[in-house]
Amino acid sequence: MKMIKNLRLLASLLAAALLSACDEAAYVETVAPIDRPEVYDFEVVDSYNNSNLTTHHYDLAVNPTIDNGYFDIYWDVESFNSYSTRLFINDAPSVYGALELDYNECSSRNSCRGNGYGLAYCTYDRNDYLSCSTQQQQNSSVDIYPLINIHPERLYLVLEVCDLYSQACEVHSQSVLFE
Repeated sequence: MKMIKNLRLLASLLAAALLSACDEAAYVETVAPIDRPEVYDFEVVDSYNNSNLTTHHYDLAVNPTIDNGYFDIYWDVESFNSYSTRLFINDAPSVYGALELDYNECSSRNSCRGNGYGLAYCTYDRNDYLSCSTQQQQNSSVDIYPLINIHPERLYLVLEVCDLYSQACEVHSQSVLFE
């Protein structure tokens, strides 16, 4: 028992001696965090011109009879590397099991509207088809009827932004009533 105490004391003294020999400006190696894109804003402007960034006491809603079901989605991304944006719709705030609406790669060759600012033009029709595109032309429509039990249905618009090199991603979602 006494021998164990002496060994502990010796180990403590040795550690203290080693630490006292260190300079205050000692080099400490750290692992850099993965450089993933950061989403600063994710905004949905609904059929009634409400925004999740400014209207907190209303549910956002998309109505196919108002302005032909047109609504907008905006986002602001900061990234040092090339990244991708994918837009989904789902019955949960997740990309898992979601229906993909749009995909875009952003790099020095493809500016994605410049400085990380993104915009998707979306339309929703009476037959439960939804189309969202980051380009001026329209993407093909996606049948979202399998996600709808009864109108209005609360669904989630989901934005996934991923670094093209590390595949590190950030995901944001916003609930919207589809009338």
